[in-house]
Amino acid sequence: MSARFSTGLRQFIQVTGPIRQALANSELRLYSGPIPASVDSAISASNLLLCTIRTSTGGGLNLADSAPGGLLLKDANEVWQGDVVASGIATFYRHVLPSDTGAASETAVRIQGTAGVAGQNMSLSNPQLVLGAVQRLESYIISLPEA
Repeated sequence: MSARFSTGLRQFIQVTGPIRQALANSELRLYSGPIPASVDSAISASNLLLCTIRTSTGGGLNLADSAPGGLLLKDANEVWQGDVVASGIATFYRHVLPSDTGAASETAVRIQGTAGVAGQNMSLSNPQLVLGAVQRLESYIISLPEA
């Protein structure tokens, strides 16, 4: 299963501009617990925020200005990392704007995908995150389905 795009992100792409623009200065949040049925759904009380990934300087995340082979990558000049704020097993992520409250929304710009070892939307060498550790993302790729 591929990562899911929110209604708000799909509307942005269709009317306003590219994914790169929609997710400028964004962040990635890693959660434990059951994966919400829809990317438009709220984060539930059963989900625990484990880590928020931003740049190593604390700024928002950005995507590359080209998409070789149709793949949009993280900006190679940025180091994506975050401090783990709670121990747990990462089961999914949301790529969101910093203002996203996690509430149910059909206008929020979001990507949601599974997280874990091989076979997930986001591969982590170890999905068991430990409080106080630094979690880095060396690569991040967004792809759209072929016609």
